[in-house]
Amino acid sequence: MLTLIGFHWITRVASEFGDLPWILALLALLAFAAFSNLQVAVSGWIWSKLHNKYSFSKPQSIVVIAFLLIILEYVFPMIFPWNMGYTWFYANWPAYQWADVFGFQGLSALSILFNACVALSLERRKLKISNWWVPVGVAALIFVGLNLTGNTHASPWRLTDEKTNVLQIQANIGNFQKIAAEKQGMFKYDILNEYMRISKLGLEQHPDTNMVIWPETAIPEYLDDHNLSAPYATLVRNQIRELARPLATGAYSIDFGKNDSGVYNGLFYFNEQAELVAPPYRKHVLLAFGEYFPGAEMFPFLKDLIPAVSDFRRGPGPQVTHFLNTEVGSQVCYEGLFPEITRGLVDLGARLIVNVTNDSWYDFFSEPRQHMYMTLGRAVEFRRPLIRTTNTGISTGVLADGSILAFSKLNEPIFQYLEVSYQKNPEKTFFARFGQYYPLVLILAFVILLITIRTKTGRLISIV
Repeated sequence: MLTLIGFHWITRVASEFGDLPWILALLALLAFAAFSNLQVAVSGWIWSKLHNKYSFSKPQSIVVIAFLLIILEYVFPMIFPWNMGYTWFYANWPAYQWADVFGFQGLSALSILFNACVALSLERRKLKISNWWVPVGVAALIFVGLNLTGNTHASPWRLTDEKTNVLQIQANIGNFQKIAAEKQGMFKYDILNEYMRISKLGLEQHPDTNMVIWPETAIPEYLDDHNLSAPYATLVRNQIRELARPLATGAYSIDFGKNDSGVYNGLFYFNEQAELVAPPYRKHVLLAFGEYFPGAEMFPFLKDLIPAVSDFRRGPGPQVTHFLNTEVGSQVCYEGLFPEITRGLVDLGARLIVNVTNDSWYDFFSEPRQHMYMTLGRAVEFRRPLIRTTNTGISTGVLADGSILAFSKLNEPIFQYLEVSYQKNPEKTFFARFGQYYPLVLILAFVILLITIRTKTGRLISIV
């Protein structure tokens, strides 16, 4: 039920992107809900096995199930790794600033522990324990303390020594036009003209713009240097040259002349002369059933089941580009959901993160906001400003101190001007240095918890 409420937009994706009839799209949602968030059921199953063998008391059971939920939420694979930590950000509780220590997954773990403390206090009250309120009191003190200190904790990241002015272009290209342009070459010139029209309007009002950003797959063409003989690719570069500004744009990338050549979802960086400043970034983390069909490499006939699903190749991984005299880390859409991708960018020296996205396939009610906050969370965890430019919304930007600069309207063609300040030599956050070890620490803590529980009853638990 939780998944159906939070991810009802899967129905629209299956219909819009997968070209399925609505009845099959609804079945796709039910199938997704049946397998997504199984960490809840799996943690309950493990708890039941342990409980049947070792007969935990009710307070012990509460602690054990809480730890199992936390650990499984860390390690269980999810297509869309949503967690309860993002709700702190959405609610604008200052405690979200501690994500640079705990990560948003860690804040989700705290949410589970706080709920466990409430349950413990209620159980202790039933047992008529005089200080029954202690667990919930401790949880309340920690929660209030994190919120009272959140803004102060973020204050060092408000000290900046660099700035760039960014013009985001949200052209609001419809799905019919995008598919027709990508599959049949239709509307390609209309799409380019719309991006140029909005860009020129934005530059007229903001002539101090340092960089223009177009969203994911904005240009339905290969923009690699070796494709310059193609008339449309040449026209695109000529048009970019007219803007006389450095530009980053989503487009397609391909390796010509190789036996394993394939299409990549790319992000290209051009200087004022429309020259590539570096090889394009090629998206590494692909969306299952959106950018590839799982298992289709082994069973090619699967691609024929839903021909609308793209067949992209996977790029090599995190890449940082020297652009506008700084190191820019690249993300394409879905990659913003995974801390390990941003950690790779930070390890490579990224000071600024550019994310290009196309959420036109999704429901306008909830998915754009879910996706946005999950992506912006990386800026807080790693304290690097993040600029998120989308096709249909929500285009936005967030600074290293967690301040959100602006929100674009959904489903409207607009330009948005952002003044992005950042640190020239930012330090790595605690989460950037040690966050990848948190699951191991939790598993060790859980093992110690089990040993402690059984030792108090005079019998050591058999971990094996």
